[in-house]
Amino acid sequence: GVQSADIVQFVDILLRFGPTKTRISVGAKLFNPAERDRRVQLPDFTELSFGFYPSARNCQHGFMLNVDRSTCVSHSSGDMLAALRDRIWNLYDLPVIPPKQIRELNKEFKDEKIVTKEKSVVTYFNEKYSKVKYPNLPIVDVGTKKKLEWYPVEVCELLPDQYVTKLQPPHVLSEITTAVTRQKPNTRFIEIKESVLNVIQKDGEPYLREFGMMLLP
Repeated sequence: GVQSADIVQFVDILLRFGPTKTRISVGAKLFNPAERDRRVQLPDFTELSFGFYPSARNCQHGFMLNVDRSTCVSHSSGDMLAALRDRIWNLYDLPVIPPKQIRELNKEFKDEKIVTKEKSVVTYFNEKYSKVKYPNLPIVDVGTKKKLEWYPVEVCELLPDQYVTKLQPPHVLSEITTAVTRQKPNTRFIEIKESVLNVIQKDGEPYLREFGMMLLP
């Protein structure tokens, strides 16, 4: 038969399904892509986003909705050259990027594999488009095994809202803690309440109604 845990999981998914139409989902957390001006800039070309975490709880008197504030660290969007410059201070002075740093960069940008420079790629861009300004820098592999696509790093940009999966170093964790604890309790409560009224209820109401459910204050 259906277990209690299965029901809770179903309600959890249902509560988040509506808001994902307008929010970015990172696991069970939800973030508003329109609130970029509220993000806190962190070291290593990353930024801290604030969102909320909804979850269902099976209590003595029935289901209860628990909502709390949450955070997520993501790569800052923009020029990928700036992202490398933020990590390698003497980037332009190096004749080539050391293999160790290439491996570290590949861990940072999993979807955009950074590889050592191929002369043919630089030559192609010099002839086809415009002269590559930094031929000493690595190129970026954004293709697949079936279709190779390599580009000079200076023509690549990072798309927004790509969350960081690796564990943050102590100096970044310290800045995150400072940013989170800076918010006053009453402000935190108001934002949680707005998350319920303006996001979960508004965006999720059609889906909750379809299964005969509704949120009560």
